[in-house]
Amino acid sequence: MPRTLMKKQRAAVDNLAASIEELCARSGVGATVFALLVAAWRYRRAPNTVATLSDWMRRDLALGED
Repeated sequence: MPRTLMKKQRAAVDNLAASIEELCARSGVGATVFALLVAAWRYRRAPNTVATLSDWMRRDLALGED
């Protein structure tokens, strides 16, 4: 069982490496790195709290209103 998991993980890594290589060939290394940095920055900024929900959404989740 662990060998099949390792094979699947290796295939995913190979697939990711091939995808990044294709992006670099198509768009250039600079544009690919820039897009990666922008995506990482946006992901980091995404709020993951209930404080940003509206009152009706909080009521739907049984959290009460502010």
